[in-house]
Amino acid sequence: PTDTGAPYVPPKSETTEHTTPTDTPSAHTGTPPQETGTAPADTGTPPVDTGIPPVDTGTPPVDTGISPECLSAVLLFSAAALAIEVTVPEACVTVTLSAWGAGGGGSHSSGQPGGGGGFAGGTLVVTPGESLWVLVGGAGISGSSFDTLGGGGGAGVLSGPDNGCVGGSGGGRSAVSRDGIDVLIAGGGGGAGDCSGAGNGGAGGGLEGLSGTGPSAGTGGTQVAGGTPGEGGEAGTALQGGSAPNEGGAGGGGGGGWFGGGSGSHSFLDSGGGGGSSFVDGVDAGVTEAGSGATPGGVTSPVYVAGSGDGGGDHGADGLVVLQFGR
Repeated sequence: PTDTGAPYVPPKSETTEHTTPTDTPSAHTGTPPQETGTAPADTGTPPVDTGIPPVDTGTPPVDTGISPECLSAVLLFSAAALAIEVTVPEACVTVTLSAWGAGGGGSHSSGQPGGGGGFAGGTLVVTPGESLWVLVGGAGISGSSFDTLGGGGGAGVLSGPDNGCVGGSGGGRSAVSRDGIDVLIAGGGGGAGDCSGAGNGGAGGGLEGLSGTGPSAGTGGTQVAGGTPGEGGEAGTALQGGSAPNEGGAGGGGGGGWFGGGSGSHSFLDSGGGGGSSFVDGVDAGVTEAGSGATPGGVTSPVYVAGSGDGGGDHGADGLVVLQFGR
């Protein structure tokens, strides 16, 4: 090569470029990458225990305050019966008592009616498992000289039940007792007289039984004594109506009761017997009501069974006793 005298400059391709390190690290913000999910906030406070259980939105059964045994314990006795034992159901502590005496028997020939039975009611405090005793009075019967169940007196029967003059026997009392003591009694109606006197029987009481009708009728029983009889008849006594004599007449028998009614007369006066008295003792809200004519007392009661305790134009109707237990 020609020496031009100029310094030698190597071609660029032969030039080596040296990069001097700056010793400067890459930029760092100090902020970690953001997380897009939101984590639950931790307040550091534990959940509060209110002590109240979760609310049940279901509707519970209504509590009536009366046990199922008491709800179903309504007992009704409508046929003559001497001694029915009733055990107080479990959980029941009260019983509402309603009683009707039996109706008196009517007269056979003249068709005069016997008296309707009396009514007695009240509420008694009881103990579950204890026993009560029920008596349902028997109906008076035309032409029967026998006493009826519950103390109705027999009738005068002059010539037999199918031919001649015959009175009606008195209706028997209905009652509820505890430990051998009556807590209430409903008086029975008196029996009717036949033929010449042809008197009606007196209705059961009330505190006093009603008198029969006719020329020589028996009077009703009271709280202290039996009814007085018609001529030649028999007075009422405690629980028992008087019986009319068979000799020479056909008077009606007295109704049974706390004190029974007196019987009607004989000697062809043939009058009606008196009704027996009703009675309450040891019960709350005790009440008695006399019958009227052949209709018994207490017929507006919601538990009364139509026809019970009616006085008969021939035979009367048995008494009625209803027990309603509760708490």
